[in-house]
Amino acid sequence: MNDKITVFVSGRLDINKPENLKIYEVITRLCESLGFSVWLPHRDTRAYLRKRYFSPEERTKNLYEFDTKKVKSSKLVIAELTDPAFGVGGELTSCKEANVDVVAIAREHANVSATIIGNTAVKKFLRYKNVDELEIKLREVLEKYAKDKNYLRKSYDFHEIFEEWATPEQKSAYPWIFK
Repeated sequence: MNDKITVFVSGRLDINKPENLKIYEVITRLCESLGFSVWLPHRDTRAYLRKRYFSPEERTKNLYEFDTKKVKSSKLVIAELTDPAFGVGGELTSCKEANVDVVAIAREHANVSATIIGNTAVKKFLRYKNVDELEIKLREVLEKYAKDKNYLRKSYDFHEIFEEWATPEQKSAYPWIFK
């Protein structure tokens, strides 16, 4: 039996934003280097559905259920939130339903939904300037999590998440929260 922690990497899959896929691959390499098993949708889901279903209609019809099961069976979801996507929001709802911990990440000035930050499945929220900074911040969290599977739950601090989220851009985007 595989006792590796399964990490699901969540993020907007947009062919017009190849830089996003590179970020997801960096996250995947980091997780795998720490001994985690990773489900990377643009790599793994596509391959799985292509082998199992032969028509675009069948793949599309089965994508939602398959994706939801994968998220709910993971131990950890790392969600890149820089570019909003309905699918990511749905995955994070599934995390809350299934009690799956989430580490949310976003670029420094990204406008991240307040609804996402209020989802208690989100145990950490990290903003980053560049890929190098992302790797450093995420490695620190994942190393602690690898040593103690309850680390994220024990260290959950909504105030800390809120402070990281509440950039000047966020305050401007959500004046009704801050006024």
